[in-house]
Amino acid sequence: MKILFAGMLLALAIPFPALSQDPLRIHCIDVGQGSSELIIGPYGTTILIDGGTGSAGSGDVVPYLNAIFGWRKRINYVIASHDDADHIGGLLYVLGDGGYSADTIYHCGINTDFKLGTQIPLGQVIDLGNGARATCVGRKGSFIDGSTGGTSDNNASVCLLIEYGGFDYITAGDLESNESVLAGDLLTSGRLDPTYGVDVIHVNHHGSDGSSRVSYVNALKHELAVINGGTNYGHPRWTAVDRLKGRVNYSDGSGATGVTWTGCNNVYRTTYDVVEDGRAPEWDCPTLGDMVITYDGHSPNYSLNGTAYPIDEPIPPTPTPTPPIRDIRINEILAKVPWGLEGDANGDGVRDAWQDEFIELVNWTGHAVDLGGWTVSDSVAVRFTFPGGTSLQSGQALVLFGGGTPAGDFGGSVVLTAAPSEFGLYLTDDGDTVTLMDGEEIIDQVTYGDQIAASNNRRPELWGSFQFHNQIPEASGSLYSPGTKADGSGFGYSPPPGWAARAWIRDYDGDGTSDIAVFRKDSGLWAVRSITRAYFGGAEDSPVPGDYDGDGATDMAVFRAGSGLWAARGGNRVYFGGVGDIPVPGDYDADGTTDIGIFRKASGLWAVRGVTRTYFGGSSDEAAPGYYGDDGRKKLAIFRPASGLWVIRGITRVYFGSSGDIPIPGDYDADGSWNPGIYRPDSGLWAALGATRFYFGSPGDSSIPGGYRGDGQDYPGIFRDSSGLWVVPGVTRAYFGSGNDTPVAR
Repeated sequence: MKILFAGMLLALAIPFPALSQDPLRIHCIDVGQGSSELIIGPYGTTILIDGGTGSAGSGDVVPYLNAIFGWRKRINYVIASHDDADHIGGLLYVLGDGGYSADTIYHCGINTDFKLGTQIPLGQVIDLGNGARATCVGRKGSFIDGSTGGTSDNNASVCLLIEYGGFDYITAGDLESNESVLAGDLLTSGRLDPTYGVDVIHVNHHGSDGSSRVSYVNALKHELAVINGGTNYGHPRWTAVDRLKGRVNYSDGSGATGVTWTGCNNVYRTTYDVVEDGRAPEWDCPTLGDMVITYDGHSPNYSLNGTAYPIDEPIPPTPTPTPPIRDIRINEILAKVPWGLEGDANGDGVRDAWQDEFIELVNWTGHAVDLGGWTVSDSVAVRFTFPGGTSLQSGQALVLFGGGTPAGDFGGSVVLTAAPSEFGLYLTDDGDTVTLMDGEEIIDQVTYGDQIAASNNRRPELWGSFQFHNQIPEASGSLYSPGTKADGSGFGYSPPPGWAARAWIRDYDGDGTSDIAVFRKDSGLWAVRSITRAYFGGAEDSPVPGDYDGDGATDMAVFRAGSGLWAARGGNRVYFGGVGDIPVPGDYDADGTTDIGIFRKASGLWAVRGVTRTYFGGSSDEAAPGYYGDDGRKKLAIFRPASGLWVIRGITRVYFGSSGDIPIPGDYDADGSWNPGIYRPDSGLWAALGATRFYFGSPGDSSIPGGYRGDGQDYPGIFRDSSGLWVVPGVTRAYFGSGNDTPVAR
């Protein structure tokens, strides 16, 4: 439904039962006359849009919210679409006598009666988690592509586009005449693919006759429409329902609708009042009461109150998250071969639907890999076994075609065919799972949905997510690129972003992902989940794990401030530093091993054994060193909570955060360089400069970010010492450790 774009993301959360990865949920709350929507993202991000009238706020909205939020009466974003009483009255009750607080409050720019919050920035993106997002594409008559319309109260409404995988939902308050401007904006700005439009329209102005205009319906190509409200003014009007359903003529005999889009057969409302002239009859627009739309981000269907509806656009594949990154990656797949000679991917002069399909593998290690005996499977069976002696050099690609006689250089790649298989690699057009295995070990696995006539290619190459090849900007519209990157250039070996800084991953088994671990000071127990348990250190020690021997795996180590002892299990014992010093180990010289280092707050001394000794910062500062460049060197940095000042020595000074925040820098956008980041314990706020902002956790939780997915990016994690609970959204939720344990952070 949309064309992907870049933008700064924001996000949030609800109580802990919803912290694991859940579907996107859009609640249309029955408030009688008025409108109210609650959005809950996959990681618990919450947005409340409108609240009906004041009486609806007390009688409908607050009880509905209480059933979801329980004791934790906090909403992350509250948005007043516009200043009408049947939209803001309930919000005022929710935020007043209803007892709820909001982290951020937005209005459309007209704030005469609501009198809370600030105008929502045009283009604001709220990260709902796991790739889901809500974007402000219009407010107060201004739209994201620069176009403008009327600014009357209804037309000033905030317009939000909600996207998750192949699913799109548009909601725009009481918008009427500005619908045509919004529709054009969504297409010209690239927010929507004009072929597919959106899946669901939240119908504007309760289905008034001035809403759901011909240009809006024809442009947005919805398959489902939902209507909030409709006890007054004869809403929803039958004329609006006729247009939404794509009828040629109006049901009241008043003439032709002018609508050309005929893909919607289902229009529902939350509320039905008495029969009234012009109001859509119940049989044509059924009343469902509260409505909940759910989507998991990858399935071919979303649901409304449990009834499935199909996603209408092809779903790009996503890597299966279970297998960690290994030596060889599936980088490109062509399943649906284009028509004509455009589909001659193997260059033999003939387009063949089976022979021209291909899978591209790339060796992203620094050494050759023997593929002999490895297999490629689809969801049914093994389709190819690599012959003995098949070797892939460092940085080299391998292209496995379905058949034919491939002709060309293909970027210097190894070229093989699945011939004499009658049906090549058996890659189906409407979705499949491709698995690369070495014996019983999954090396890489990709699941894809319905395809277009172009390949799927990772972006960034090797470790990014998949996009259709012709939608990747650097591909310049090309449909595939077997053996080369999407832009036609060769591969060559380079580690993923941030990979040079392996010392911070906390990877005790060397598989490229952060491990969950605790240190029990009273006994010296180290426990690494599913890997090892060992006794090393004691009550006077602080854990300082790192890769002290340069073997690519994290070593257990302790720092004993009373004597200045540093000891790595199975390695050296060194005396460096003493009482009052803060241990700051890391790879400060980019030699692949962890260096011993301390920060002495009393004087601002930084000392890294064998590397540097300097004065930087002081007693009011927190140490925040990190890999802030792309050279693999850990940099000295401080965070000053009193003012929110970050100083990264020799790089930058920036204000980000405030008193009470805990510095948690990391690579939150997978660009190879760390971002300043903070965790605010009293509210659960996580924020990384230029990368992300969301709410996750509760007071008392320890923040433990890490590379939990093995893709070069940092993700949030918390440890709750009252119960030993670890939660990494979308990765794991497990009990490991207890209240006496120290979660081992980097």
